[in-house]
Amino acid sequence: MAVIQYTAGEYSLQYPIGKTLFRAPAWVSHLRISPSGERVAFENHPFGGDEGSVMVVEKSGTVRELSSGWLTLQGLAWSPDETEIWFTGTRVGANRALYAITLDGKERVVCRVPGVLTLWDIGPQGRMLMTQAYERGVVMAMLPGANEKDLSWFDYGITSGLSDDGKSLLTAEVGEGGGAHYTTYLRPSDGSPAVRLGEGQAYDLSSDGKYALSRVMGSPSKMYLLPTQGAPRELAIGGIDPGHGALFVPGTHSILFEGSENGHSARIYLLDPDSPALPRSVVPEGVNGLAAITSDGNFLLAQNQKQQYLFYSVAGGAPQAVQGMQPGELVFGIARDNRTLFVGRMGELPLKVYRLNATSGARQLWKEVGPTDHTGADLLGEVRVLLDGRAYFYSYFRSLSELYVFRSLK
Repeated sequence: MAVIQYTAGEYSLQYPIGKTLFRAPAWVSHLRISPSGERVAFENHPFGGDEGSVMVVEKSGTVRELSSGWLTLQGLAWSPDETEIWFTGTRVGANRALYAITLDGKERVVCRVPGVLTLWDIGPQGRMLMTQAYERGVVMAMLPGANEKDLSWFDYGITSGLSDDGKSLLTAEVGEGGGAHYTTYLRPSDGSPAVRLGEGQAYDLSSDGKYALSRVMGSPSKMYLLPTQGAPRELAIGGIDPGHGALFVPGTHSILFEGSENGHSARIYLLDPDSPALPRSVVPEGVNGLAAITSDGNFLLAQNQKQQYLFYSVAGGAPQAVQGMQPGELVFGIARDNRTLFVGRMGELPLKVYRLNATSGARQLWKEVGPTDHTGADLLGEVRVLLDGRAYFYSYFRSLSELYVFRSLK
């Protein structure tokens, strides 16, 4: 058997079990053993989403990247004669098509249809199992003084930030409407048209609503400061490759962000965009999963290598424990008293969100969050609770699909 194992913040591909052929800090998926048993094909997602590359590793341990630059990549199988790897992906938008690539890198389009294709398997006689789906990413928000409402703009929105006055919601479009590098938008909470701020996947919105932060993924990725009025500015971050999470320090334009330097594990850095100084690390190597910052900006909440949440001082010093967190729970926000956390366990619909006292461990159910119509609805994502619980937002994924057997694709 070939397996993918996730331990201590790292993915490893093993074939056979116990023999590691490939390691990666982010998601590795869709592995398939070749018909001869001499190779394993798989998909590598270095940015943590479903962007990535088609890879092949020999049983001897030689790893090759066959095809890269895919914006969404899911589904993979070997052709029966082992001359090609077939996979479903797209480099622009979200509608995956079916491609084939030889072991020497010759790539071709096999099939393209309206909607999203996902390849599941190819049989010995060449019959293929695929799904064709209609997919949407929906943006939902409950803002001060209003009921929860749908603030989606194009086909695949992800929520990211909210101004302190509750009037401006930051979103990212990562589907067909988002373009090749995704696009960051500012959506007025009254439902009026969204304003395009620039390229990249949105991170966060400053407290005063004047600046947004985004990441354009690449090798390495780049971070941009996006004024809500003005031209985008690339941030100087030295040799750091920014990761999945970044937040503005409350009441300032300083930024705490996840990142990694060549040869080192991920950690969290502090950057002042108005200073010529490069970012400085504020936590030990291996501390990641930035979840929240206290209202005074002195402490951040992040996960150590054991996936435990701790308060880390931005100025340095020993971390402080969080009481009452249960295994598998995530932090969705922190109140302005700097000890009340909003926590829950992803994987449920609706999602149960609890108020947790990080000092005493006392908890109570705060709210159940999720779409009223569960048809085709998948797990919630990007859940954040803000303004002491007077506002929250989340995204959810809806997929309506049909399963097909294809008999004559070549």
